[in-house]
Amino acid sequence: MIKKLLTKYLISPLIVRQYTRWYFLTRDWKKSDWRNWVAEEFEHVKKTKWTQKHFPNLKEASFEDLPNYPITEKYVEAPKDYPTYLHYYSTGTKEKKLIKLSKDDLKKIFLGIGRIIWTGKNEARFKNGLYMGFFGLGSGAVVNYAMYLLSNHGIYINAGEWRKHIKEIKKNAPYDLLILPLPYYADFVTNFHDDIYDGLSYWIVGGDLFTEYLRSLLVKKSHQFNKIFYSVDYYGTSECFLLGTEIPPFITKSVQYSPETGIISIKKENGEIINLFDAKTGDRGEIIVTPLFNYTVPNYPLHDIIEVDETESKFGLPTFRILGRKGIRVDIELESLGHIRGWYTIYARVMGIIIDGSALNDLIGREFSCNHITIVEQKNAKIHVMIYVDKKINYDDFIDVLKKDKKINYLYNDILNKLVYIEIIYNPQLIKEIKAKYYERYGPQATIPRLIILESEYS
Repeated sequence: MIKKLLTKYLISPLIVRQYTRWYFLTRDWKKSDWRNWVAEEFEHVKKTKWTQKHFPNLKEASFEDLPNYPITEKYVEAPKDYPTYLHYYSTGTKEKKLIKLSKDDLKKIFLGIGRIIWTGKNEARFKNGLYMGFFGLGSGAVVNYAMYLLSNHGIYINAGEWRKHIKEIKKNAPYDLLILPLPYYADFVTNFHDDIYDGLSYWIVGGDLFTEYLRSLLVKKSHQFNKIFYSVDYYGTSECFLLGTEIPPFITKSVQYSPETGIISIKKENGEIINLFDAKTGDRGEIIVTPLFNYTVPNYPLHDIIEVDETESKFGLPTFRILGRKGIRVDIELESLGHIRGWYTIYARVMGIIIDGSALNDLIGREFSCNHITIVEQKNAKIHVMIYVDKKINYDDFIDVLKKDKKINYLYNDILNKLVYIEIIYNPQLIKEIKAKYYERYGPQATIPRLIILESEYS
């Protein structure tokens, strides 16, 4: 309690002044300026005594050499003597990790967040925030303190218990900032019916893919109350906290790189690793990060696939889209389908035919405003694509929009040539069951497998 009061009344004004100065210092920077700054920060973090304890050879690598440095497949916890100010356990489908942050690390996080607020709003803070998180998780731990920085006023509640706080939520309205973890975003948007919003409100959402379906829910909500709602997808990780964010209305449906907390490299399909600053529009591959904290783990793979959108935005930084996960093992017992073994990936190749899960997500969400999970199975010489949805969709309507979609209409020819067979299956219970299994197993911010390639046929 004392730490929170100190944060609110003493530390918060200081940090707001610091990130305000940071914004005005960097607002006219070009990509070359940002690149130089990141390179200088790397020179510092690679030589700290904590980094050197686990990665002594890193001091020989320059920023330019970093893509050639070995991949660190397993996250190595910071040494015991690290000056930890905040710690938390990561969640996800790969491994559980203890992340330690120092005061300097937190400062970098807040510099990045504050710069983004200034960039989007042209002012230092929001007026009033509704913050939801999960106590004990990284996002919840940081947001619990960030709420005193991001807005003049605000309340913080456990996302899983928001219904217990309805009176408190109404009492403290209206809000121009809402931060919600993705598992409870749709629940709140759909089931909270009162108008508690400012004329212009920002909805910051993270934790999994922010699909077209989820965006459509917020559009309907804004029309209902005749308000302007900006959805803000942010790409956060346990290791770096913040790596990218939308900045509406300037940058939408892709995120702008946030370099304060990490270096991003991309491992392309041909195995080549390049720095994000060197990537070209359309470059796609697995994201690899090197945190810019006082303790860093070099070239750590996040098992997410990204695609470069702009090489340099109007704010001097690259932008990219998060397409989804890469090759995550799926092994679950379901009441409706039995035992499912396979792999979750967002970009699969089965029998030489590409299944672009990101494009499929966008199409279904945009055109039909529904949630889905797709299971792909090879049957003899055909690919059986079973799309389970929580809203009834006419097959002919689906095919009609499929063949018009520029990103995934190639599948239409595969259907005509009888190589691919698509089935639309209305089964909302299955989607709920898979969500429940993953949240129970991996925590409330686990990635839900939207595209599952059954094991025996995965390639």
